Amino acid sequence: MITAALNGAFVISVLCCTFTPAQRNGFDGCLPAGISSETMVLVQPSKSTSRTVTKRATVKERLIQLRARCKGGKLRDRAGREIYFYTLIGCWGNPPANYLEILQRQEREIQRLKKRYTLIQIPCAQAIDPRKIN
Repeated sequence: MITAALNGAFVISVLCCTFTPAQRNGFDGCLPAGISSETMVLVQPSKSTSRTVTKRATVKERLIQLRARCKGGKLRDRAGREIYFYTLIGCWGNPPANYLEILQRQEREIQRLKKRYTLIQIPCAQAIDPRKIN
């Protein structure tokens, strides 16, 4: 907003800018391919609660919760730690014979990534309307 005096009267003019949705969101430019701000993610319960229930939120909600910023093409949390998206496996109709080994390997990978990144886990099955399944 700009205020100026013109012949003793104050004139206020408002500068208006047009933003694209990516600019308004601020995160879309840093999201990896295949992940949108509306993708569902898992949010682990806090350490203070003993509940084992995991709730779901959107990528955008989780990034806001983390106070994420898009810097240099990378998402970083409020502490400056890089944010990494990990798509979970395990949504098998009929699991493979070695599914326990696969899930254990995934858990080891998750623990390794958590040491370096703020990890956001993407469930393997997004909310699907059963009426749309052929």
